[in-house]
Formats: sequence, C-alpha cells, structure tokens
Amino acid sequence: MVFDKVAAADFSGGAQGKGMNGRLHQEVNILIVNDRLQQVEAIASMLEFPNVKVLSAASGEDALRVLLAQPVAVILLDVHMPGMTGFETAQLVRSRPSTEHIPIIFVTAIDAADGHVEEGYALGAVDYIFLPADPAIIRAKVSVFIDLHRLREEVQWQAEWMKREAERRADELETRLRGLLNNLSVGVFSMTSAGEVKEANPALLHLLGVESVSEVGSTRYHKLFAPMERETIAGGRGLAQKMIRKEEIQISRKDGTKKWLAVTKVCDWSDEREGKIEGIIEDVTARREAEEALRELNETLERRVAVKTEELRRTWDRVLQSERLASLGTLAAGIAHEINNPLNSMLLATQYAQRKRDPKVYQSTLVAVEEQIHRCEKIVRGVLQFARNESTEKSPHLLSGTVRHAIGLASTYSRPDVSIRFHGEREGFKVLMNPLEIEQVVVNLIQNAVEAANGPVEVDVLLGQTEQEAILEIQDNGPGMKPELLSKIFDPFFTTKAGSGGTGLGLSIVHGIIHDHGGTITCESRLGKGSQFTIKLPLWHEEHGHEQPGKVNR
Repeated sequence: MVFDKVAAADFSGGAQGKGMNGRLHQEVNILIVNDRLQQVEAIASMLEFPNVKVLSAASGEDALRVLLAQPVAVILLDVHMPGMTGFETAQLVRSRPSTEHIPIIFVTAIDAADGHVEEGYALGAVDYIFLPADPAIIRAKVSVFIDLHRLREEVQWQAEWMKREAERRADELETRLRGLLNNLSVGVFSMTSAGEVKEANPALLHLLGVESVSEVGSTRYHKLFAPMERETIAGGRGLAQKMIRKEEIQISRKDGTKKWLAVTKVCDWSDEREGKIEGIIEDVTARREAEEALRELNETLERRVAVKTEELRRTWDRVLQSERLASLGTLAAGIAHEINNPLNSMLLATQYAQRKRDPKVYQSTLVAVEEQIHRCEKIVRGVLQFARNESTEKSPHLLSGTVRHAIGLASTYSRPDVSIRFHGEREGFKVLMNPLEIEQVVVNLIQNAVEAANGPVEVDVLLGQTEQEAILEIQDNGPGMKPELLSKIFDPFFTTKAGSGGTGLGLSIVHGIIHDHGGTITCESRLGKGSQFTIKLPLWHEEHGHEQPGKVNR
C-alpha cells in the first residue's frame, strides 16, 4: 500500500452509484492526516468500505490543499505533527465556510484524561480515537459519518433537483398562461343591476362556450352575472352612485370543461331608474392550475423532507447505540478484571496446596480462598447496587439527624486516632430522602478519608443551607489527590486502594445515590492539603406536603 504526500490511495472496491436512489452508494472520501506513513497505512487498512476512497496528507498544509480540491466525509486528524499541529489544522478547517461542517476525529496516543482532549472538543472535534484502538470501533465510528455524509449529499441533491423541477414546471405553466393571455381576448359585457345580460362580445361567448347572448343569461352562469344591490355610503350619507366588485368564479361550460374566470364589475346608478353594470371577464385557469400545482409540489417536498429527517434521526440513534455499546464494553472489561484477580489468587493457592499435600497448607489455602470469595461477593454487590435503575422510596426527614447518626456509625468502627467533628448551622430543614442511603453516603466518605490517611485523621462534617438547597461538606486532613485523578474518582472500578482490596465502586455508588435524590456531588483536593466533598440536595418545603413520597424536585 503506497501513499503520495497529497495523493490518494483508492479503496473504493466499486463504481459510483447511479440515479437518485443510487446516490447512497456514491463514492465518498476519507482524509487521514498523519506524518507517520506506517500509522496511515494501518488506519487505512481498517477502513476498507465499498465506494470509499482513503486520502492521506502528511501535514496540516497538505490536508488543507486536499480539502480545497475535493469534498471529504470525515477527517481522521493526528494531534501531534511537526510544523502545524492537529489542533491548529482543525482550527483552520473550522474557519473556512467550505469545510467548517466536516466532522473531525482526533487520532492520538495520549491519555484520555489529558487536557488536550478538552482543547480538541473546544475546536470542534466530534470524537477521539486513542491508539492503540480496536479496528471494529474505528470502523463503526467512521462508518456512521460516511452514512451521514451520503444521506446529507442525497438530501441536498434531491432538494436541488426538486427545486429545478418546480422552477421548470412553474416556467412551463407561466409560458402556457402567457400564451393563453396573448391569444385570447378579454370578454366584455353589460347588464342591468337585476342580472339581465344585454350585450356580450365574441371573446366572452368563446370563453363561456356559447353561441348567443341569450345563452349567457342561463342559470349555468348565474354566479358570473349575479344581481347587485345598491349599498349605503359609510356613515349613512345616502346611497352609492358607483360600486366595483372583483371575484374569481369557477364555471362548468356546456361541453363539461371547467374554467376559472376573474370577473370585474362596475355598477353605475347615475340613472335613478335602473343601475347599469359593465364588466370584463378574464380566463385565469392557467394561473389557478399553476398555484394548485405549486401547492401540491410543496406538499410533496414537505413529505420528502419529513422522510429524510426521520432517516437522519434513526442514524443518530445508531450513533448513540454505538456509544452505549462502547460504554458497556468498558464496564464489562472492568468487572472481568476485578473478578479475575481473586480468581487467579484462588487458583494459585489451590495449585500450591496440591503440590505440597500438607494439612497446614490446606488450612491456610482454605482461609485464603474464603477471603477471595468474600472479595468476589463484595464486587458483585457493588456492581448490582451501581447498576440499579429504580429509585428508592423517599420521604421528608431532618438531614441533620441522619448525618449525626451516620457520624456515630462511622465513629464506632474507626481507629482511636480518628476525630470526627460535626458543625451544623441549622437543624430545622428537611430533605426528601431515603435516610439509609444518605447514611451510606456519609459513612462511605468518612471511611475513605480514614483509609487514605497513614496517621491521625481529622474529619469535619459541615451542614448548611441556601434558600433552595441543603449543603453538606465533608473535609479531611488526608494526603489529598493529584489533579488528574479528580475527573476519574466517580468512574466505576477506579480506585487508589487496589492493593488494600478496594473495588472502585464506592464513590460510583455514592454519586448514583446523590443523583437519584436530585442533588450533586463534587470534590476538591490538593496533594498534602486534604480533600473536600460537597453535596447539594434540594430542600423540602412545607408547601410541598401535598406531593407524593418518592418524588424529587429536580
């Protein structure tokens, strides 16, 4: 596989689709921007899709030249490149109207927690691929943007086609209308205010499809030549001398054809004995047909747009499903890792006991296996609690009482060198909660502080409130955490106590409980300065007493 610096290697595997329905199979381009040819070839080998051409560029400057020359469905952009970096390249791509909407996926080997990720998303990245990556994940992510590009191109192509078709049909109808108006004379007539037609020119007879004036006055054309009554002038200052009336009426001629006629009547009552009406009639059938055709075309366009919108919605649902599957894979990998550790320990212990065949070794092995079984049970319980979706029953309780009880429980099982102090500003406010779960949160956070410290521990629990929220702060004088760890502490299976048997589910469960109560939890920590967890929960007001228990105002 050979790539030129700015040239493209073709992996299409098929010809471009033909026609409106075949545009979903049209050839599209993918651009890989990376100065390392080996990495370009490796990524390109994962993206062998039908009717897809993989383009490559070894620098940001080359990538911009490629984008000026041809359209691209998605850009896989290396973050670290000599000269113009990936972020600088992305910024230039976003600054150009012709390329600002092209999806950018950053490809990098840096850690996901690195601050560069936030910078990439701020520059408009739609996703990140962290190397080494599973080829199936790369293919799934890229294929979604290929499908979106094809759908977008098809919708745009069809919209342009339908616009041209509408303009063509409008031009045809307009030409027809002009031809009819140029070739047909306007019908002219005169009649009495009582509706009796006196005169009519040949053009009018032709429009109505009759041969004589006597036929004009038949009931078939009664709407065209309806009588007109003299009206009172505004303000009651007498009767009008002249009146003008305009309307469009559809008629059915003797031969069965239908026409739309525009009628203009001018009635003059200068002769007090009888009003006289003169008028003109024009054939506006072509215009009305054009309006009806345009209305039907607009309805067709709206239906097609609705169909394409639904297709795009389903495509977006597939994108979300892919993200959910990726998250599920991460969770499953974490569970497998945590369970495999105690299983491997039990396997090694039993193999060692079989080789020694010593009763004392058997006894110590059984004790070790029992410990690892309890560890597996702890992991499973934590996973089940973390994965629980249903909300527990809640009712109004004094938060201070629950917090004091939790401190008492934590103090009972703490070391003698542990000091836990409670500071409560007020004790009269209530929170809609499950007391057992809130106790679990407080006990878990205090135990984490105790287990993290090597020497004497001081834990301060502060309880206060604002107008709308209860604020619970738990501070300790422990060793603190590195800044890069703060964004991970609520992730499942993340733990800094792996050597002491931690499962990494405690803070995930705490986060889930607080979220289920409609609140938030955050953490601030510095190395050597201790940590502080801040929990905010919505207050329960007495006027909410009519609400059913278990409901949380979020």
